[in-house]
Amino acid sequence: MNSICKNTFLTVIVLYETNLNRCLTYKTLLLLEKINFTSDLIIYNNSPEIKIPQAKNHIVINAETNEMLSGAYNFALNHANKNNYDWLLLLDQDTELTDDYFEKLYCFLSDNQDKDVVAVVPFLTNKSKIISPNKLYFKFLRKSTVKYGINSGHIVALNSLSLLRTYFMNSIGGFSSEFPLDMLDYWYYLQFYRHKKKIYVLDTALKHNLSIYNYAENITEERYDQLLKAERKYTYEFGIQVLIIYKFRLLFRFLKQIITLKNKRFAYRTIKSILK
Repeated sequence: MNSICKNTFLTVIVLYETNLNRCLTYKTLLLLEKINFTSDLIIYNNSPEIKIPQAKNHIVINAETNEMLSGAYNFALNHANKNNYDWLLLLDQDTELTDDYFEKLYCFLSDNQDKDVVAVVPFLTNKSKIISPNKLYFKFLRKSTVKYGINSGHIVALNSLSLLRTYFMNSIGGFSSEFPLDMLDYWYYLQFYRHKKKIYVLDTALKHNLSIYNYAENITEERYDQLLKAERKYTYEFGIQVLIIYKFRLLFRFLKQIITLKNKRFAYRTIKSILK
C-alpha cells in the first residue's frame, strides 16, 4: 500500500450470496495500479451456504449466520480498534473501483488535519445520475446535491465507499443493531449531523449498482418489507409530524409502483405500510 496510508485505514468488503470471483468490487480492486492491499483488507461473507477460501494476504470471515451490515461492520470496527487504524473503509460487492478514487483518497489522507471530518466519500452514480452523497433538508424529506470538499449540515451518503473515523464510530457505540441493514447509513450520518461533524467529498465519481432501483431483478417482496420497516423506525426519530409527511411520500411511491411495476404486490405492501 502507498506508504502515506499504511496502517491508516482498514477496508471491509461485505458479501451476500456472491462468490468472491463474481464480486465486482474485489475484481476491480485487484486490477488497480495505485494500491496493494495485504492485511488491510477484510472479506466478510454473510452467506453461510457459500464458503470463501481463506487467503494469505487478507482476512476472510465466513459468518455462521447472516450478520447483515451492522454485524460485519462492527466486526471490522473492532479489528480496526485492536490494530490502531484511524479509518474504516466500507465496501459492498457491486462498486466499480478506480485508481482515480484512491489517488484522491490518498491526497486527502496526507493533507487533512481537521479532526471534525469524520467521513470521506466520493460521488456515486447510477445511470449517469448522482445518487450519493446528498444534503438533506426538513429532517430527511428533501434532498439536494453537494459540492466536493468539506461539507457541513445534514449530509448522507451510501454505506459503500464511506471512509469513517474509527474514534467517532466508537464514541457512538459502533454501528446500530437497530438498523442492521436498511437505513444504517442514514442512522450514522444522522449522528454525524447531530454532533456537528463534517463530511469531505472527493472530486471523483464512481459507478454504483443500487439494487433498490430495480425491483424486478433485485428486490423480493420480503426484502421490501424489511426496507419499509427500517424506514418507519428511522422516521420515528423525528416525531409524528415527519411520520405523517413520510406517509404522504409513501402514497406517491404507491402510485408510481402501480403505474410502472408488473408485480403490483409491491404497491400493496406500500399501501399496507401507510395504514400501519
